[in-house]
Amino acid sequence: MKYKFTLFFLLLFWSVTSFAQQTLDLDSAFTHAEKQTKVMLQEIEAATSSTQPNLVSPKTLQPTGKLKLTPSKDWTSGFFAGNLWFLYEHTQDSFWLNQAQTFTAKIEAEQYDTGTHDVGFKVYNSFGAGYRLTQNAAYRQVIIQTAKSLSTRFNPKTGVIRSWDHSTNRWKNPVIIDNMMNLELLFAATRLTGDSLYYKIAVSHANTTLKNHFRPDYSSWHVVDYDSLTGEVIKKTTSQGYSNSSAWARGQGWGLYGYTMCYRETKNPAYLEHAEKIAAFILNHPRLPADGVPYWDFDAPLIPLEPRDASAAAVMASALYELSTYSSQKDTFRAAADKILKNLATQYESPVGENRGFLLLHSTGNKPYNIEVDVPLIYADYYYLEALIRRQQINQPPQITSVPNQSVTVGNALRFVVAASDSNTNQVQTYSLVNAPTGATIDSKTGSFSWTPTQTGNFKFLIRVTDNGSPILYTEQPITVTVNPVKRYALQVSITGSGTVIRDPQQTTYVEGTEVKLKAVPATGYQFNGWSGDFTGTNAALTLTMNSDKRITAQFALIPPQVVKVNVIDAADAHTILTLQDDVTLDLATLPTTNLSLEALINTATTKSVVFELSGELNRRQVESAGPYVLFGDTKGDPNAWTPAIGSYSLKVTPYSASAGGGTAGKPVILNFKVINSANINRQNRATPKNTDLQDFKTLVAFPNPTYNGQVTIHLPVAFKGEVRYTLLSLIGAKLAEGTFPAETSAFTLDFSRHMSVAGVYYMQVENATTKEIIKIVRQ
Repeated sequence: MKYKFTLFFLLLFWSVTSFAQQTLDLDSAFTHAEKQTKVMLQEIEAATSSTQPNLVSPKTLQPTGKLKLTPSKDWTSGFFAGNLWFLYEHTQDSFWLNQAQTFTAKIEAEQYDTGTHDVGFKVYNSFGAGYRLTQNAAYRQVIIQTAKSLSTRFNPKTGVIRSWDHSTNRWKNPVIIDNMMNLELLFAATRLTGDSLYYKIAVSHANTTLKNHFRPDYSSWHVVDYDSLTGEVIKKTTSQGYSNSSAWARGQGWGLYGYTMCYRETKNPAYLEHAEKIAAFILNHPRLPADGVPYWDFDAPLIPLEPRDASAAAVMASALYELSTYSSQKDTFRAAADKILKNLATQYESPVGENRGFLLLHSTGNKPYNIEVDVPLIYADYYYLEALIRRQQINQPPQITSVPNQSVTVGNALRFVVAASDSNTNQVQTYSLVNAPTGATIDSKTGSFSWTPTQTGNFKFLIRVTDNGSPILYTEQPITVTVNPVKRYALQVSITGSGTVIRDPQQTTYVEGTEVKLKAVPATGYQFNGWSGDFTGTNAALTLTMNSDKRITAQFALIPPQVVKVNVIDAADAHTILTLQDDVTLDLATLPTTNLSLEALINTATTKSVVFELSGELNRRQVESAGPYVLFGDTKGDPNAWTPAIGSYSLKVTPYSASAGGGTAGKPVILNFKVINSANINRQNRATPKNTDLQDFKTLVAFPNPTYNGQVTIHLPVAFKGEVRYTLLSLIGAKLAEGTFPAETSAFTLDFSRHMSVAGVYYMQVENATTKEIIKIVRQ
């Protein structure tokens, strides 16, 4: 019989009115599951024998009613651990976590089993669930190794994974519909490793099975046998169904679940359409009971007297919940799943404390061989719990906040953070890359992307965000990263005047972002005046960041005529006594000689003559065109002596670029100074200590000034009578010392060596009741 796939028939059979009944009490169902599973833990402990330590997991009940345990190699060994993980997921109770970890560890050796396709059932339902909920890295490795083992059974000629190695007298290369369930392991391995080999094997198997396993009405054969050398189909038959042409119920469930899962992992619409058509076959079938729990085979001859298969119903319900999240017929599929699940929970549930802790009754394992007929089965409990989890919270895929395409220069680091959200707020998101370029990474927890490309071009790949719900869902966003060649920029340096520019590194073009150091070095007789062009400034050293082509000019100019300083020298041997400063007082009594001269030190590269102009107690103009450049000239290089008269002077010294005061005049140096002789003042003081009339001192005088050791003699003008106070101040006005002069004293020597400890400018403030004066004192 062919069943036309139309929404009309689905709605006809699964009408909304058929679900006008009390909704499933999920809390009650989970509570029942916890109670029964605790019973089973006790039964396992009681049934465990030291003589058979390899029996690790419950499977069903023996004919005697006792619990039947299986070794880890049995295809059902992973389901009980999976049940424990579901209970932990629901309760977050560490009791169930510990139990799940314990029973998962018992089947770890199965990761190396290459003799069966069922490693997907065994490992992914246990270690896969454990990794989904805990992100335990050890579980991840077991999943990957198991996928490697399963991949060894793939035959490129047939395009499918071989199911059984036994019964070679019946089959050459048998593939059963159950094998669709093991593809989830391979998809997970690609998701975890980025290795597309596992994905390609799974897709090849799914495509080949879709082509060869299904009849026109979208029911499936149980077994398809292939020629392992040519890939041709030899025959289509059954092992657990009623006949070669019948629809074995659990096999239809495997197909529905498998293609729904394949659509989830690939987004191939052909898989979604196929899953919808399988669902239509099941739900429209005239021999599907009203409660949605099928007989063990849709074509069994004694229906309605045939045994039911709750395991098939549980598989179908779980698959329909997931299918409802992808299909446009979501309401129909969701309602069908709700009906099946509610009936399993209310009509097929074992009473608490009975049946050795199994959750569901009335499953059928292998009716043709009269094995496990109308008994509890551990995998029925597994898919029942999975359906409860899916019913409790329909999983929705996470959403990626849009990430724009990126561009970067080759050799530079590209970094950005991917953000995602999930309406299932209790879930954990994991970030990964699909078909990413070599070296590109993304932090699985934070979404932080990092890549330093080594070649140019456009690189297209996917950013994937995966949740840890049931089922595991992910969202992908394509992204293109354009890697541009390194940008190089030219640096052109020009020079005006005479000089050189040192550049480091010494190149004409530079990679974008390179820092280039330039230093302007003037030629002899020239000075650096500044930069112009793409950089302006007067600092001879600069650092440029090359982010564009740049033109820059170093400007050098002839140094103008220059007087560097004027020294007071001993005319007898021309050695320097001191450097003449503005407003200085020269005390003849403290100088080593009174045979003096004033010498101008010049920039010999640019200055060819000097003109002295002295005014005050003595007026004099002197032009010097050769060294020594002295105020009173020289005789054969020996400076002519000058003993200055007591008084005030002003000296102007002008440099010229040519001899005899010709050419260009440079900046003149102008110095004002006083000349005194403290020896004469002291003698006058001693001769007339009370009647001294210091006509020479109309204002306050300090000498020597500059002072070389901090000792100065202060001469008080006649205006200061009575008590006279003095205060020594720093350049910024800080008080350094203070005191009073002896009464009727016109000159008094003070020792400020401690207070004027460093060279510089100081101020002396002197005041009495009527007069206050301030004088600058220089310490050299």
